[in-house]
Amino acid sequence: MGTWTRRKVENPTSFATVTTEARTLALGIEAALGLEWFPVERVSVGGHAGLRVSQAWVRNTTSAVGLTTQVQNQHQTTVATLQSGLEVRFYF
Repeated sequence: MGTWTRRKVENPTSFATVTTEARTLALGIEAALGLEWFPVERVSVGGHAGLRVSQAWVRNTTSAVGLTTQVQNQHQTTVATLQSGLEVRFYF
């Protein structure tokens, strides 16, 4: 999972030409694990779980003719679980 976006906006209502540019980069990884155990013949107990980790970087640049350029950097890390479950199966 990964994305790269770039957006540029000019503000026509300002007396000076103001340009805002945003760049975003996001990367992530997902992993899952499952187990099944047979405690007795014809019966199993199982389970599965997963984890998602992602990173995002955002850089906003605002500039105007004759004025100082402002740069704002943001970083975000997200950790989340995927769908998890437990199950008991009977085999006939």
